Amino acid sequence: MTSIKKYAILHLLIVNLYDGDCALTKTKIKTMPKKQWGVHVNHCCAKHGCKYGDTNCPVVLYQVKQKFPCEECEHDDNMPIFLHDCDNCKFLGRFNTTFGNERYDLYACEQPYDEPTVFVARYGNDENEYMASSHNVYTENEHPLKEARKRYDSIKG
Repeated sequence: MTSIKKYAILHLLIVNLYDGDCALTKTKIKTMPKKQWGVHVNHCCAKHGCKYGDTNCPVVLYQVKQKFPCEECEHDDNMPIFLHDCDNCKFLGRFNTTFGNERYDLYACEQPYDEPTVFVARYGNDENEYMASSHNVYTENEHPLKEARKRYDSIKG
């Protein structure tokens, strides 16, 4: 867990336990009203910070998930474009193809108990905007799940 995430969790615990009054430092902790979250949800990034420099940004504090990748994430090929909240998945990189939706974030989700690894290709932020399979049945050269398996196999050796 990153130090930013640890700080955010601690911050939320303190705010929730003391209803905004931090007993540890005797200072008032301000939280942003939910009606002001919209602009932050659309433009801020949990990794790269608040676009507006707000220390109470709900995205940075993990109170809400960002809807879109920030400008820095979008230009970093080592960062996913789309939101994906499975803690077991390992990001394998982005993949651009002429197949289907053209842009995908590829993941490998290792399963417990010797179950086969599930490969995921996410093409949007909505809950159902992905494809996944543990089978190697794709014959198309540019199929994103075939590419995910290839990348995973090259990492595993």
